[in-house]
Amino acid sequence: MRDQLTKAEELIRAYVDGSESELKQLRDGLAQDKARIAELEAANKALQGQNADQASEIADLRAKLAQDVPVSRASPIDLAKSFRAVVDEIQADARAAPEVGVTIKSMDIELKGLVEIEEDKTALVLPSAKAQIDPSALSTLRVSFGAVPVLPQAEAPPEPEPPRVAPRRRRPSG
Repeated sequence: MRDQLTKAEELIRAYVDGSESELKQLRDGLAQDKARIAELEAANKALQGQNADQASEIADLRAKLAQDVPVSRASPIDLAKSFRAVVDEIQADARAAPEVGVTIKSMDIELKGLVEIEEDKTALVLPSAKAQIDPSALSTLRVSFGAVPVLPQAEAPPEPEPPRVAPRRRRPSG
């Protein structure tokens, strides 16, 4: 019977040792899980702060978008005519100068804007200085103006009158 008790005691010790080892592993795993939870909670808190910052930035951007940012729309032809009028005015001033007139021989203009096409009509949208637009999204319109001499048209000579034919004299018959 003693042998049986000794054997039972050994089995109980082996069971307790195994249980203690398993308990130690579980406690170590629990400590690791708690450390991981603390890391994740810290990361979550940082991400929530970042999310709040981004939400604030989005609200600011939406408020800016809600503001009316005036833009100008003009067709390329209208833009060219407008600058041509400037050149014409400068040349007119030069022609009217009492002494030596000064004029522009050529003018090169480069405009940046967004191209807008509606119903087969092309317009250049010129954003205001307040508008924040990515420069790579803008198209470039290059226009060169040059002075072209205009010769005054001479008056056409009057049309010649048809030659007058003298009436034929009749010879006396006789």
